[in-house]
Amino acid sequence: MTKSKIDKATGNTFIQFKTIAPSKQVDGYWREVPNYTKKVLKQVAKESLAFAGVDISAQFQETNGDWKLYGKFPFVGANGKQYYWTGVGTENWKGFSIKIVEVSVDKATSDVL
Repeated sequence: MTKSKIDKATGNTFIQFKTIAPSKQVDGYWREVPNYTKKVLKQVAKESLAFAGVDISAQFQETNGDWKLYGKFPFVGANGKQYYWTGVGTENWKGFSIKIVEVSVDKATSDVL
């Protein structure tokens, strides 16, 4: 699991992890990573289970195949606490980061919505 950190500004605990890049260089040419979507969803499931106790991979992908990265997407963890995920560095061709945040009770309404 990615090591959790505390946001100094909000006091919320969070993790942030980088996904694999959608392509890699092979013999001097850029090639698409096989099963890229499956690998990203597996990584999201692993990290969210370890941090919040729930697998968010099913909600992470939209029906058209896009990722839900733009905005804050709230969910409830296995411990009953409020969490959200958001994309970070989403316009990077080398992959993107996902930040999962545990929202403190006193900031829940202003921080998530």
